[in-house]
Amino acid sequence: MSSLVNRALRRLGRSLEPLLAPEAEIQRARLERLTEQSRDQQQLVKTLASEVAAYRAEIRKLTEARRDESVDLQGRLADLRAAVRRQDAALRRLARRGGIEAELELTEQRVIDRLDRMRRGSQPIIVGPWTGEIGFELLYWAPFVRWAVEKFDLPPERLVVVSRGGTASWYGLTNSRYVDVFSVATPQEFRIRTEATKKQRGVSAFDRDVIRRVRAALGGGATQLCHPALMYALFMPFWKDRAPLSRVLDHVRYRQIAPPRPAALPPLPATYVAVRFYFSNCFPDTADNRAFVSRVIEALAEHHEVVMLNPGFRPDDHADFSAA
Repeated sequence: MSSLVNRALRRLGRSLEPLLAPEAEIQRARLERLTEQSRDQQQLVKTLASEVAAYRAEIRKLTEARRDESVDLQGRLADLRAAVRRQDAALRRLARRGGIEAELELTEQRVIDRLDRMRRGSQPIIVGPWTGEIGFELLYWAPFVRWAVEKFDLPPERLVVVSRGGTASWYGLTNSRYVDVFSVATPQEFRIRTEATKKQRGVSAFDRDVIRRVRAALGGGATQLCHPALMYALFMPFWKDRAPLSRVLDHVRYRQIAPPRPAALPPLPATYVAVRFYFSNCFPDTADNRAFVSRVIEALAEHHEVVMLNPGFRPDDHADFSAA
């Protein structure tokens, strides 16, 4: 029943609409157009939104690509900077190496020129004076002197080796002369004036005094000088780890040392143990060390004759232990 009433009312409304609302049809058509336009606009908005999303995605891809390219470029730049730094360091090393090699060659040439001038001369050549460590004299100085004599054909009769403690046999220079420093200076003077410097990298005041005294002992004539400073200049780069071992080996001649003629000694036992203990910075003069040395000597003396090798004087910082 109600549905019939509703249909009847709708038909009545449509029939009365032209009378009651003459513009209703126009409004309805306008509303439909607006609705259609709204749908079109919504579709356009969706399309635009989709396009914007696509653009954003493309921009994001481009940005990420740029970022990747930037990271790659930064990596390449970092690698390039590292390569430049390595090359620069290598060039500096080469420059230093070239400078070192040039310095080594210059030093060697100066030594050679000095020894060659000695060869061309005729005066006696004072070899030394050697006032440094015994080990350096054996390992470097005496072999260096032998190399110089052989290399430049220096006549042994012109050579006057000046050292201390009777080391003439270490040089192995037949027909050369030997002057002991202790024949022109006392052990006390030697100790005091060589205490500060052991490396003879230059001619010291004491060296000059010894040379003058040796020259006077030779008769006062002109002499030439082959000083240990030549060897130190040549070998110092090796000792400072700036040159290879060949720096030394190319300028030395090692030979077996012939035993010297026996010195005049007091009567000695048929068999004996030779002993020498001395105190220094590495073995200081303390009560414990003295007790240790005494025990060693007493233990040896229970089974063997013991001969103490104390020289009886003190030329350096070594203080001999004197047994009772």
